[in-house]
Parts: sequence; structure tokens; C-alpha cells
Amino acid sequence: MPVHDWTGLYGGVHGGVGRGDASYDFLPEFGWFDGLFATHAGGSFRQDFGSGGVFGFHVGANRQFGSWVVGLEGAYAHTRFHASSADPMDIGGMPPPTYEAGLDWIASVTPRLGYALGDWLVYGKGGLAAGRVDSLLTSPGNGIADTITYQEQGIHVGWTVGAGAEWALTPNWILGVEYNHYDLGSEQFGGVMRRNGNPDEAGQHTLALRADTVTARVSYLWSPDRMPPNAAPATYDPPRGWAGFYIGVHGGYGWASADNRHSGATAFFPFAPDPPQAASFDQSLGGALAGGHVGLNYQAGQWVFGLEGALTWSGLKGSSNGVFAALGADPAASYETKLDWLATLTPRIGWDFGHWLPYVKAGLAMGQVASSMSTPTTFGMFSPGPHSFSETNDHLGWTAGAGVEVRLPHGWIAGLEYNYVDLGSEHFGGLASNGLGLPNERGEYDVALTMQSVLARLSYRP
Repeated sequence: MPVHDWTGLYGGVHGGVGRGDASYDFLPEFGWFDGLFATHAGGSFRQDFGSGGVFGFHVGANRQFGSWVVGLEGAYAHTRFHASSADPMDIGGMPPPTYEAGLDWIASVTPRLGYALGDWLVYGKGGLAAGRVDSLLTSPGNGIADTITYQEQGIHVGWTVGAGAEWALTPNWILGVEYNHYDLGSEQFGGVMRRNGNPDEAGQHTLALRADTVTARVSYLWSPDRMPPNAAPATYDPPRGWAGFYIGVHGGYGWASADNRHSGATAFFPFAPDPPQAASFDQSLGGALAGGHVGLNYQAGQWVFGLEGALTWSGLKGSSNGVFAALGADPAASYETKLDWLATLTPRIGWDFGHWLPYVKAGLAMGQVASSMSTPTTFGMFSPGPHSFSETNDHLGWTAGAGVEVRLPHGWIAGLEYNYVDLGSEHFGGLASNGLGLPNERGEYDVALTMQSVLARLSYRP
């Protein structure tokens, strides 16, 4: 029976179809001015996506232990999922309001476990997933009433599980088919509506999204030491050098900069200038980091190529007080930004110096950023305090870094690593609560975050 060795690094493309659904949930009161998009008692509904296309690429690494194959894969796909509903809560607008949602792309980081059956590999997978979701609400004008619109994009982070089968067409080319289920969780969408294009009242709602996809895959597996097609089954040989699967923990310290930008005409009062004007400030964050990582290395001569996934708890936090006092905002207002967690998927390349491995890395980064504002005072005749606003958003960006590792006895590996992370900018906004706990002031702003870290690492390679 032909025997195929699945060990190595691979990359490829995939395409297929999928469908899903989006669930809306609106605030009970003051969520949308005059009940244009939700009743004054709130409301919720679900809308289904029609079938849409999926096309993207994937990279991964496999390591075979007898008939078992352990792997780690990162994937990205552009999607064409779109749903639209007219007046699902029976508000009765003339013409009725519409609610549109779309999924622009899906990304995932998934460990895989498979079983090799000659030239076939069947496997299951599960891990982290992220996607960018669009929400557009429209109350069309009719010559008498104005046109009211609200639009926002947000990154959702959730989970995925799936299964698939692959067939080795040649020692290097792999064909496959795969099913995946994605649950991208619920995120808050909030900010300022536009009346005939001009900023007006505000509101907020949450949007949860799920999707299922079936895709065909073509991959190229790179492993120059692969077995001939008709060789006898190989017994497992413990990896030499740096090749193989590893798992470990890391910890250290990080520091970051958060750029808070309040746009003109849509700023929170009393937290930002009034009358509204564009204003911004930078905030420094710092704190401890701790987490775990898993990866696979493949060695070709002295070159070591690998793929690593890491999940890190973050204690990075920063706070500021009265930053807009000179522009007319409440001098007692406080502003806080936190980074809750960070996930990365990074290809690595290094050079083997015997027991030492210096390397560089770069890839995808995802993180959860929490932003909050509060004031303990009553500020202004029409702003009974205290006020508070908080929101948590998922950010997607990139990371690059470098490190060095040393091999210790009995499979242990110690290391030191530096990382730079740019998580990009995301939109925050909605309704601030007043002293009675009711939504009151409105506004929106953007937060962009970059960070650096130094981490000590300890890994084990079976």
C-alpha cells in the first residue's frame, strides 16, 4: 500500500460556499431616537444569510507520529455573505426601515489532529476565529421625513470547529475538502446616526453572527526528506536538531501607546469638548504578560522554519484625568484603556548554532481592548452626573519580533523574545449613562493601540 509522509510545512488556497445568520438585540430604552429602528421597549430578531462564496488561503505545519498527524494551521478567506430585512420588528415606517448585515472575511488559527490512512488523512480541528462584520440601518426619506442612516464595521472574535479529509495526489500536492462551523460571538455596535448625512442622535445594539462553510482545498507540502511513494511504513524516529512539535509557557512585561481620537460634532459630553470639536490624546499603558504557545519546527540543513500560535493574558492598563479640561470638558473626567488578551500566529525562521537558535518572526495579531470613561461630578446645567461609558472591542493587526532559544537536557528549551504589535484602530461609541443609570449623552471615537513586549519562554519538545 502506498505510504505518504505528512510531515512538513504547507500552504495553499481554498474555495467554496457557506451560509449563516445574524442576531440583533437593541437597548430597551433610548436605544434609537424616536423608535426609528427599534421600539421604545427594545427588540431583537434574527436574519439568515443566503448562500455566499468563500475564497482564501491557508498555511500550516504537520508532524507525523506513526499514523497520527498533529498540526497547526492559520487560514484567511474573503466572504460574500449578506443579509437584508425590511421592518422585522413591525415599526411601521413609511417606507419601512431596513437592516443589513454582511461578513467581509473570516480568519482562524486551529490546531489539527488527524489519522493517516496511506495517501489519505482524515482530521478534526478547532480553535480561534475572527471576522469583520458590517451593520447598516436605513430609514429612507419619503420627501417629508428625513433619511436616517447608521453604519459601522466591527471585528468579532469567537471560535471554530471543523473536520476534513485530504488526499496526496503526489508527494507534494494535496487535495482536500473541509467543513467548518464558526461562532463569532456578539459585539456592540454604537455611535451617531446621520440625518441626511449630518450627525444626529445616537443609539446602540449588539450583533451576533454564526456561519457554516464547505470548501475544497489545494495545498503544497514542503518536506525534502519525504519517503518514496512505495516505501514501507516508517517507524517514529525522535526529532534531531530543532525539528518537531513543542508546547510551552511565556511571561514578561509589555508597554503600549493608545491613541484616542474624538471626531468633531460627535464627541461625548462631558468627556470631550463642547461644542463638539475634533480632539485627541495619547495614553501610555504598561503591565505584566503571561500565556502559552504551541508550534511546529521543520529543519533543512541549518535553517529552521516554523509556525507558532500564542495566547497571552495581558495586564496592560493606562489611565488619564481631565485631558480635555482646557477645551471645556469636565476636568474631573477620567479615561482608562486596557488590553485584556493578545493572540498571535507567526511563521518563524531561524539558524541552528547547535544548542542555540536565533530567529525572527512576523504574522497576525488579535487583541481585545477595553475603553472606559467616567466622571464623579455634575457638570453643566444639562448634564447631571456622574456619567460613565465603557465598551470592549476586538482589534486585528500584525506583529513582528525576534528571539533566541537554547536547548536544555530532556527536551526542554529556554528562550528570550522581543515583540512589536500594531493592533490598528477600531471604533467605540454609543450612549453614556447618567447618574440615574439611564443612557444620556452620545458620541463616538476611535482607539488605535501599538505595544512592545519582552518575554521569557520555556518550552518542551516531546
